Amino acid sequence: MTAWLVTFYPLFVGVLFLTILVVNNITATRPRQVLTRHALDERIPFVPMFAVPYFSAYILGNGAYLFLRHDKHFPAIMLGYLIIYLVSNASYLLIPSRVERRERLAERTTSTYLISRFQAVSKPFNNFPSMHVSYCLYSALTVVYYTATPWALGLLAWAGLVACSTLLTKQHHLLDVGAGALLGTTAFSIVLMVV
Repeated sequence: MTAWLVTFYPLFVGVLFLTILVVNNITATRPRQVLTRHALDERIPFVPMFAVPYFSAYILGNGAYLFLRHDKHFPAIMLGYLIIYLVSNASYLLIPSRVERRERLAERTTSTYLISRFQAVSKPFNNFPSMHVSYCLYSALTVVYYTATPWALGLLAWAGLVACSTLLTKQHHLLDVGAGALLGTTAFSIVLMVV
């Protein structure tokens, strides 16, 4: 069973990206979207150089697969990824939300280029909960739990950096980050109950 899931996982990630783009386009056509911004969000500065940790989420978010794909518990670990995927997409469809981000970036740096390319593909919708935060936190927690090595704790710091980067690049609001952290932690707790 684990060998099949190891082969299946990259396909799952591809389907995840396609689904997000499709759901993003569906919610973009909705006449009303919930704005999850809080007054504190306006005090958070826009720091383009945080694009690098923001995009590093695509590595860390798959951390449980990268480090634990041959572990006997990988089928249960895969369940956590699936829970995050299903809950996030259900939220995006049932509670369409949007984020106010920096769309027209005058400054031309590598970071602003990365952000502008990303924004050209992904519209400012489907931000609640933050999948960047939920997948990264879930992956970090599972690797720390199943490997119990000191270096794995660095993954938790990395997950925290990704969470900060979602705010500092104006891709998410505080409420989105909190909901993403709650979802990632809940998925981890469910996996622990299953194992």
